[in-house]
Amino acid sequence: MRRNLLCLLVALAAVTTHPLATSGEVTEVNVGIREALSPNAGIALRQALSALEGIEKVEVITAFGRATITPAPGWKLSVGKVRQAVREAGMSPMWIRFEALGQLTLRGGSPGFKVQGTNQVISLVSDGKFEELARAARWDCDLILITGVVPADQDETRIERFQLTSVSDTQC
Repeated sequence: MRRNLLCLLVALAAVTTHPLATSGEVTEVNVGIREALSPNAGIALRQALSALEGIEKVEVITAFGRATITPAPGWKLSVGKVRQAVREAGMSPMWIRFEALGQLTLRGGSPGFKVQGTNQVISLVSDGKFEELARAARWDCDLILITGVVPADQDETRIERFQLTSVSDTQC
């Protein structure tokens, strides 16, 4: 329990805000691993995640049970595929945290986040943080860098928490 809490705190502190890219995309993905990682397990995890299509770099920090994935521009986040790769390496994924640039939008009447540079729309959990973001940003207009967390019990790409980090000055 203490190890899991420490891993989560370290991972949360390690996520950095990237400058806004002109093309936009998912800029970084972090995956928390439930088990302690030996050097061999770290190698297996790195290989499994590197085998995913569109991944440029994978860094595994065995001491903290965390992997950081750097995707290629235009990569579509698939929580299911990332978690499956972790499972195929013999481990249990706890959470996935990611940063992405895009815009607020509606999908089927539900709030979503359209990832810039792709046609991917990520479903948003409609909570107090979402309401705050919705008041601050113009729908289908302002570019927003979000940080999303997908808990262990969800295999779909939904954002549980996010923050507004930049709103463009452009006219829509």
